[in-house]
Amino acid sequence: MDRVVTTELRVGWGDCDPAGIVYYPVFFRWFDVATFALFAAAGLPILELQRRYGTLGLPLLEAGARFDAPARPQDLLRIESRIAAVGEKTVELRHAVFRDETRLLDGRELRVWAVADPARPKGMRAEPIPPEVAARLGRPPQ
Repeated sequence: MDRVVTTELRVGWGDCDPAGIVYYPVFFRWFDVATFALFAAAGLPILELQRRYGTLGLPLLEAGARFDAPARPQDLLRIESRIAAVGEKTVELRHAVFRDETRLLDGRELRVWAVADPARPKGMRAEPIPPEVAARLGRPPQ
């Protein structure tokens, strides 16, 4: 999926730390919101994937961000999200957060296609992403 999906949100007072800037873990919560929007735009709502394929969502394997500028209460932010890569069992996402034209940070997530593992109570295991899902996310047929 080559397109960029945009999610807008306004920073609330409760999103900020005592210095009046967005507390860094909040960006990762917003990345989740943007990820849900990205999958929905691809015709793959995550909750529907759970019902249809029995996934446990798309758990994080890795997450990171590089911060360039702060966000403050009442800032209107734009998160531009895209699929960077689709592997056999993983999806890499990239998020860029802007206030107007100022780039505040770049984020990266590596998520895994996971299902319940009946051999381990409350466990999970990675499985290959179904070909039709991988194709919608941008991986060419193999």
